[in-house]
Amino acid sequence: MGRTKRLLKSGAGKLKQIEARPVWRGVKRGVAGAAAAMEKEADRAAKKTVSILKLFGLEMKLKDQSNHLQGLYAELGKVLYELHRDRPGAVIRRSPDAGDLFERIAEMRKKKHRLELEARTLKRAA
Repeated sequence: MGRTKRLLKSGAGKLKQIEARPVWRGVKRGVAGAAAAMEKEADRAAKKTVSILKLFGLEMKLKDQSNHLQGLYAELGKVLYELHRDRPGAVIRRSPDAGDLFERIAEMRKKKHRLELEARTLKRAA
């Protein structure tokens, strides 16, 4: 009986070795394939992140340029207004939109002046 036990034991061990080797190879291949796929996806994600950051940077620069341009337009408008404040009729004849702007600016300046007077009065009273 001792011999039968040994034979069964060695046969079971050999069977496990035979079954385990191909499975282990498959597992190794699967792990290697998964690692390669993960590396490829990580590279794609990193490139996408860099692209998004570059796009965000460009959009920020574009917004800054747009704001700067708006500031230049405002300065130009202020200069033109100051030049033609005393005689808006010359500009109005050329552009009715400019006439509306001159009127709106004059109204806003009056409102601002009234608020400044009110603020001075409150400061004196306090």
